[in-house]
Amino acid sequence: MAEDEWVTILPSFNHPTMHFISGDIGPFEVSIPINVPLWLAITLKKRKMCNIKPPSWMTTENIRSLVQREKSLEGFQQLPSLHLMEISFEILKYASEDLIASNEKDIDELRVAIEDLFYIRNHKIRNGFVTLGTEDISLSSIKLNGIQSMELNNIRPIFTETLQVLAEFDKHIDSTFQAKKF
Repeated sequence: MAEDEWVTILPSFNHPTMHFISGDIGPFEVSIPINVPLWLAITLKKRKMCNIKPPSWMTTENIRSLVQREKSLEGFQQLPSLHLMEISFEILKYASEDLIASNEKDIDELRVAIEDLFYIRNHKIRNGFVTLGTEDISLSSIKLNGIQSMELNNIRPIFTETLQVLAEFDKHIDSTFQAKKF
């Protein structure tokens, strides 16, 4: 899950190591960078107890580069994080001022670049479903390499139903072929 991805924060408080089910985190010292799960970073940010250092890939320049590469590929490129979309949206929602502090000049431009990347990839997914219905494709040839977990969650209901229909169709074709064989 995206909330379990680790990000760097700059705490504005001192605190000994915190003990969680998932493990120990800390100690926390004012302005000393520390890696924490995104969920903790967001919780601390909401309480004004830290600044979040955005991941190195989260710049307008880097995202625009990903957009251009995505446009040029037929399939999906491997993105710098499996949860790029969710992490980006969370940081933009709760810590956009921290992006400015990290020299990101135009938050709106970054947001648009991320949305462009999301749109292009979703367009490829939709076109892939159209292709499933029009081309001679077997179930074993469907590949989702490089797809984000958020994208997979968005298509899961449709994809599951489509795969069931294709499996039934394959069974019907196989039984028809076997019947004609004898």
